Amino acid sequence: MPNALFRELHRLRKHLHELQSEIDRVPRLLKAHQNKVLKQETLLNDATLKLKKTKAHQLDLESRTKSALATLQKYQDQLDTLSNPKEYKAKETDIQTTRGNIAQLEDETLETMGQIEEQSAQIPPLEEALAKARGELVAYQNDMAERLDRLKQEHAHATKLLSEQEIQLSEEIRPQYARLVKAHGHEALAAVENSVCTQCRTSLTAEKMNQLTRNEVVVCYTCGRIVYV
Repeated sequence: MPNALFRELHRLRKHLHELQSEIDRVPRLLKAHQNKVLKQETLLNDATLKLKKTKAHQLDLESRTKSALATLQKYQDQLDTLSNPKEYKAKETDIQTTRGNIAQLEDETLETMGQIEEQSAQIPPLEEALAKARGELVAYQNDMAERLDRLKQEHAHATKLLSEQEIQLSEEIRPQYARLVKAHGHEALAAVENSVCTQCRTSLTAEKMNQLTRNEVVVCYTCGRIVYV
């Protein structure tokens, strides 16, 4: 009986470990989906804000250009009224300076228009990525509750089966089994394949193998696990 019992105990403990790992993954996956949505929202918000600032900068450039053109016209009108050579030359300098400012503003405006076009093209893909991330989050949330409930039911059922099997342990082996489970969890037991402990890869002696054949309780002398065939 020990071999069959230990084999079943090991199987159930490994199964419970896998189920618990799946249960623990559910909130982590949910958090990952939420973080993905948050990341896409941030990228879209940043891109939208950047575009808004660039458009505001263009409006400012247009306003400054309009003001500079008005100043240029004023200087040109004033130039026609001047007769003093010194004043005339100073006004011409003002006109050239203003024309240079206007040219610089127009160049900057053209560059800003290009930036707006480029930044505007980035918005739709970011909106699509956000919509996709939100859709994936909703889909996972819809599936999560059902999946988590199923996993918990399987875990409860396996726990019940494990308890039913552990009752069959003899009083002599029960304390050692409990200590190993506390120390190693689902790896408290180990199968023997080709006379080798699968936990520590140590070969068992012929005497140990004979004990296993006689369904006696055997402990690996290297790793301390209860072994079975």
